[in-house]
Amino acid sequence: MFKNLKLFFPTIFVIFTFTSLTLFSYYWNVKNTDKERIKLALLEAKSNWNKDASLRKWATLHGGLYVKIDKRTPPNPYMSHIKERDIETTTGLKLTLMNPAYMMSQMVGEFEKFYGVKGKITGKVQLNPKNVPDEWQDKVLSMFEQNTTQEFYEYQIIDSKEYLRYMKPVYMTKGCIKCHGHLGFKDGDLRGGISISVPMKPYLDSAIKIKESIFTTHILVWLIGLIAIFISTRLFTKLLQDSETDPLTKIPNRRSYKKFITREIKSYKRVKKDIALLMIDVDYFKRYNDNYGHADGDIVLRSIAKAISTSLPRDTDFVARFGGEEFVVVLPNTDADGSLTVAQRIHDNVKKLNIDHSYSSVSNKLTISIGIAMFKESMETEFDIFNCADEALYLAKKNGRNRSEINITNHLCFPTKNPPAMPSGTTVE
Repeated sequence: MFKNLKLFFPTIFVIFTFTSLTLFSYYWNVKNTDKERIKLALLEAKSNWNKDASLRKWATLHGGLYVKIDKRTPPNPYMSHIKERDIETTTGLKLTLMNPAYMMSQMVGEFEKFYGVKGKITGKVQLNPKNVPDEWQDKVLSMFEQNTTQEFYEYQIIDSKEYLRYMKPVYMTKGCIKCHGHLGFKDGDLRGGISISVPMKPYLDSAIKIKESIFTTHILVWLIGLIAIFISTRLFTKLLQDSETDPLTKIPNRRSYKKFITREIKSYKRVKKDIALLMIDVDYFKRYNDNYGHADGDIVLRSIAKAISTSLPRDTDFVARFGGEEFVVVLPNTDADGSLTVAQRIHDNVKKLNIDHSYSSVSNKLTISIGIAMFKESMETEFDIFNCADEALYLAKKNGRNRSEINITNHLCFPTKNPPAMPSGTTVE
């Protein structure tokens, strides 16, 4: 996947960024689930408080409710100061008064039994000792007294179970004076508060399922994203390779050669290590193409490319198809003798190809001509060494082909950018 190291670090960066964004999204969604869980529990607590407050208001407006005296609803001993606490109907049925607090006490008990929601009306001064505030309720009542808030909620553990506790103040009205007036309360005074405790287990169970779904979704998105990144990287790598690879011979092309030789020249200017450039041309290739067709010509070019590639002794050596039937070889850290040795190896391997071509009733073995140049300190760019190698190739062609010529003196080839003119009437293939 990372044959092209240029893509390694960008790909790692993309994977790291995508993974970080996925983790952040997972963290945000989990946190948001926890917030929603608290929000839903708070809505339930407020709904219960509103229900309890509405019942209390209704009962207060009606002066309480008379019910049959039995074991479940005996006369409230804390309302003995009310003369009409107990009455008897004309038929002899005995009834007792249930004030709002008494009614709510029984109602919230039933509600807790069936639904687990705890409710309590409490205050720092109370008729019934059962309504004495616990530590948390006392803290909230003090906040109400100081007028620092009109509602308060908190996450707490009660009897080893998790609850959301919610509380709002309750103020005295004229209807409340009947039962609580003797305690010193006046209309409008802070009576206490209604406390609601909502069990969190149903919300926790739901949140666990949601978090599992969030985890599974993010894992799938992350895996799909990684697959997409790898596929995109492979496609981009192929496109990059195609842009720097000759489609016929599958070796580097002119663009790739330019990048390689430019890099080697920069290295030469730092460490002064020799660079040899070999220009290779297939002899009489145009005539071969004309006689046997382009399909056979393509076979020849692929064979030549393979023969050159297998002739290079080191992985650091470079070969490219320059265009048409021309190839270039760059030999880093190689002197003139070394370049001639490689050139001879290329000639030998081409001879082994055993590809015949004939024209004008003459049969000849496939041959190549090679021009060699060495990069000198007086040179500046890849054009300089290229022109010298091109001149050497011209000399190899002129001197009979199927041979190598090396340009040692750089005579005439530098700094001109054009190859030398051909003698009048001479054709070189």
